Amino acid sequence: MRIRRPAGQSQKRRGFTLIELLVVISIIAVLMSLILPAIQNAREAARRTQCLNHLRNLGTAMHTYATAKRGRLPSYGYFLPNAAAPDLPLEGRSWVVELLGSLDQSGISDRWNKNLPWYDGTTPGLGGQTNLELSQTGISVLQCPDDPSALQKDGGLSYVVNAGFGTGGLNMGMIPTTPFDYANERGHNFNLAPYDFNGNMVTAAGGDEYDRQVTRDCGVFHANLPAGTNGGTPPAQYLANNQSQTLDSLYDGAATTIMIAENLNAGVGVNGSSWADPTVLSCGFFFPFLQSSPSTLATPRPDATISSTPYINQTKIGPDGSAPFPSSNHPGGVNFANCEGGARFLDEGIDQTVYVKLVTPAATRLRAGLIVERPVADAF
Repeated sequence: MRIRRPAGQSQKRRGFTLIELLVVISIIAVLMSLILPAIQNAREAARRTQCLNHLRNLGTAMHTYATAKRGRLPSYGYFLPNAAAPDLPLEGRSWVVELLGSLDQSGISDRWNKNLPWYDGTTPGLGGQTNLELSQTGISVLQCPDDPSALQKDGGLSYVVNAGFGTGGLNMGMIPTTPFDYANERGHNFNLAPYDFNGNMVTAAGGDEYDRQVTRDCGVFHANLPAGTNGGTPPAQYLANNQSQTLDSLYDGAATTIMIAENLNAGVGVNGSSWADPTVLSCGFFFPFLQSSPSTLATPRPDATISSTPYINQTKIGPDGSAPFPSSNHPGGVNFANCEGGARFLDEGIDQTVYVKLVTPAATRLRAGLIVERPVADAF
């Protein structure tokens, strides 16, 4: 039986009017515009935190290695003798290979043949894999989550070690097409440093031990070159020997010396990106020092012969291997690990003089006839 509604009684309305619907949509849009940036910021903060954790793990692995080697840190790159051309050593391996066992990568470490170059793809070792195959294994602790070029490549690398002062003799504009172009690499050998710090008109390449030691003290990690490599015939103790700093030789302080930095241009390899390429263009960073006058170290400045600029985030765009300087996609700065093993974020606007002081591990040491750096505060 149908019930009739009394006359004059209005029928209850169902649904929304168009105006009400538009108001609700507008409110949702405003809320989304407020929430989405917060979500993006939270994601970026999470990626930056993950990157810092990677650096802490690498710093711990460095200390584990040094403890087993009487405090000595690894070389940034190890090079092998070349019977055909003694002045052109072969690319052996980078510092990463030395840390594999401490990074839960014993499976790669135990298979690596240190008597062969990293790019050797024809000589299977233990397990039937070549060095090249092993070197293109993705290892997450070596890749910053904000570094697409490292994440998208097998064997990608986001982190580089502090190799001190370099010169414009290292051609950063040319990516090597053959393993180890020594004409370019030699510009970053402290035995060949073109600096005359004591003003006696003789450089390290000419045999000046004073200049050689000062240049060595301006970097934490150095190359391990085989005997017979040219460069002014350096003393035997500097050949076929790891010349990196020890944990006890960080005169300027471990907490105020950079050990590892991010670099978006790291990991270059002539046969594909690899964390095992030992050239400084791939696995290290340095400050291109231009000596303004003899006996001056207090205010180094960029080398005018290179097109890149070396300070934090000044050179972010370019092919891998084109800019061995700290850079990242984190807004406003770069993550670093110091030689104490801690990790922190450094603003790209940091005073440039302070940044240079953080690069050098022993440049405040008092030396006769040399204007040395002033100490930096431990809370920089």
